[in-house]
Amino acid sequence: MPEKATESSFDAAAEVARPELEELLEAMSEEERSGAKKVLSWQKKWYLQAGHKRLGRIIVEFAKTYKC
Repeated sequence: MPEKATESSFDAAAEVARPELEELLEAMSEEERSGAKKVLSWQKKWYLQAGHKRLGRIIVEFAKTYKC
């Protein structure tokens, strides 16, 4: 049975995820980065009202729809 996620496991995963995102953004062309900035701006616009968890679910749903 999988181990239950804890705050510390979330923190550890975030420490790995952040530099991965930085690398992805740095490797993008200007055109790709422009698209990424739109998604980042959307996240910034809505996170206080909707919360990161709900927005994350939306992003995962769209990732599945677009077969990412």
